[in-house]
Amino acid sequence: MQTNPFPLPLGQSHRGGSTTTTTTTTTTTNRKPGTKDSNAKGIWLSMLDEVSRGKDLAERQLIILGGTPDQQRAFLATLQPPSEASSNNTSRHHRRNNNDNDPPNRTTQKPIPISNRFALGYTYHDVLDTDGEDILARLSIHMLASPAAAFAPLLKPLFTTQTVPNTLVTILLDWEDPFKWPRQLRQWIRMLRRVVEGLDHEVREAMEETMKGWKEGRIGAGIMGGEAKTVDAPLGPGEWGDELGVPLSVVCLNAEKQERMEREYGWQEGDFDFVLQWMRCVLLKHGASLTYTTSFDANNVRTLIHSSLGIQSLLKREIIKHNVIDRDKILIPPNWDSWGKIRILREGFEMETVANAWSVEIQAPPEAKFDPSATPTPTPTTNGGAKSAQTEEAPEASISLFTSSLPNPLANSKPFVPSTSTSDKVTVPDTQTFLAAQAQILERYRQEDEHTERERERQKRGPSESELLEQRMERKTAAAHALLDEVARHQQPYKINVGGVQMDAEEVTRRIREREADRDRDSTRTPTRKGSAGGSGGGIATPDGGKVDNESLANYFQGLLKKAKESSGSQSQGQSPRGGSSWAGDR
Repeated sequence: MQTNPFPLPLGQSHRGGSTTTTTTTTTTTNRKPGTKDSNAKGIWLSMLDEVSRGKDLAERQLIILGGTPDQQRAFLATLQPPSEASSNNTSRHHRRNNNDNDPPNRTTQKPIPISNRFALGYTYHDVLDTDGEDILARLSIHMLASPAAAFAPLLKPLFTTQTVPNTLVTILLDWEDPFKWPRQLRQWIRMLRRVVEGLDHEVREAMEETMKGWKEGRIGAGIMGGEAKTVDAPLGPGEWGDELGVPLSVVCLNAEKQERMEREYGWQEGDFDFVLQWMRCVLLKHGASLTYTTSFDANNVRTLIHSSLGIQSLLKREIIKHNVIDRDKILIPPNWDSWGKIRILREGFEMETVANAWSVEIQAPPEAKFDPSATPTPTPTTNGGAKSAQTEEAPEASISLFTSSLPNPLANSKPFVPSTSTSDKVTVPDTQTFLAAQAQILERYRQEDEHTERERERQKRGPSESELLEQRMERKTAAAHALLDEVARHQQPYKINVGGVQMDAEEVTRRIREREADRDRDSTRTPTRKGSAGGSGGGIATPDGGKVDNESLANYFQGLLKKAKESSGSQSQGQSPRGGSSWAGDR
């Protein structure tokens, strides 16, 4: 039998689990006020009141899906600012001491730990009122980063008849890669549908009742500052077409990265409007809210989450307002959007096509190994080409429309495919041979570095005297070679005028010598004629019957050539810069 840890007031006792009143011989008139018994009774009453207040504390549950562990921690920081966390702990410590004279010590508090590195993470925090004293609710937070189908059983115990009316599911997306949003969102929706299908009948009835309250406006009406609806209004087209059993919110993080999409991908205003229209059309099927946040602006996401969970301040009522104008501060509350409001943003968006295709795509079970950037593979066939019912892929019309309508330069790049040909053989050198070749390369690099270092040092200190002299000699040598080349270019063969005919003296002399050489060879083979002049070499006959000796003729022309050279040399030396003669006699 379980005993009561708290003693009952005087005159009461436990019998069979019920409390009965008994009479005593002692009367309360014998007790004086302010005695020990009266003080003990006051202490017990205060403790019982505190315990009763703890039992009345509202419990809420938030399930965060998607994002990395670091992004989940950053998102939780927006729900619970550091000042709120410190005031949460210090106020409880302050009330426990019950000392109004001593202020709470805010420097000795420890933050609540967050465990989300492996599989299903968990943490909690108390939601305080605006004054930081009263606790409005205790929020239990469960986190799951991987959308693999193997983690779906971890979410099933979180949905019970007691927790379903007080549960909100939040899906985190990142503007780092918006092309993955459709597949990520579809995978999470498929996983939630699979979890809901495996719940008990009582839990599913509680979900239906909760969704009925959301549809009728009895739940969540205070988010926009309105009152609960009393008249059932018909739902518009596309609204609550595929309810999940629990309220849903989608938060797109890091909206400041939209500038990167403009700069690197060439996005324009129409592309951002298309993304917003597609997301609003899809989330309208589930009655979900949509919020864009940045790293420096939470965009009222804390108020939206708390209002969706039914947490309202007792001192100050916080009201949020929708925003579809500022593209980095988009806020779409639940039960606010419609096809008419989506169509106003930009004409030409096919809402019926996207909504109908999305309803078909989410019917399939979640993928066992989820890859948001993978392309759909061909469906395996069985029984002579018939598609298997278990492996049939759902069509991806809505996802294809999303990806094909947005500029993506990376999508056109061909992926790297390794060569599988066996004809391309690669010869791998021996280890020592490879190291020896690398050593030579490193030695060459070392020498080049040393030479560069020496040149740098030489430029800093300037050239030495020997280097200056060497440079001066090199310049003189180069100037002399240039002068000789110029003289050779202007030098012409020596010509003389003989009887009015221009003759090349060097050519004439060469021919005479060749002719003498030929005659000398002929004279050694042919005997000398009688009557020749002394048997010496012949000569050239003149018109008057005389002969001119060849040697004399050669000497004559050689003299002419010599005189021509001397005259040309004297003219080149005697010319002054002004065209006058440099000889003393000419002056």
